[in-house]
Amino acid sequence: MAALLAFEEALEMEEKLSNEEATIRKAELLCNIGFAKIKLQQYGDSIICLNEALSIQNAKLGEYHIDSLRVLDSIAYAHSKIGQLTKSLESYQKMMKVHIAVFGENSGTKTLIKMSTIYERLNDKEAALIVRKRVLALQMSKLEVGHAEIARTKNFIRKLENDIARNKGIQEWI
Repeated sequence: MAALLAFEEALEMEEKLSNEEATIRKAELLCNIGFAKIKLQQYGDSIICLNEALSIQNAKLGEYHIDSLRVLDSIAYAHSKIGQLTKSLESYQKMMKVHIAVFGENSGTKTLIKMSTIYERLNDKEAALIVRKRVLALQMSKLEVGHAEIARTKNFIRKLENDIARNKGIQEWI
């Protein structure tokens, strides 16, 4: 809590300045305040701070800058914690665009896993399955055969396929 107060006081001082360096520092302070508010489970306030920080970062550094990844991840997490799953998914999708722009097509496995989880929570098993299959393809291109992560992903895929098949069976009976 003391750290949060210190960040908020520093933000007040930075807002009085209007140079380029102060603007970047303001974004950093807003990020730190947003991260602290997540730890305090103040998700709505966190989203406000982090969105403002992201807006500044995008204006100063560009939309596809590596620094936006942590901010987008935190925004997505905060949205998911308050049940705003569609907004969470939108943030993860923006994260994937940054991953691809910065690291190339074969990146973002952890973000894809989070997206799949959100799709499952939205009860969109087909979309979750498509994303998990992409995760598996990325894992198989990077990890050794038999790696525990590959096995875990294959189990998720089987579960999703079974859920989809079961739901189709139920639909046929109705």
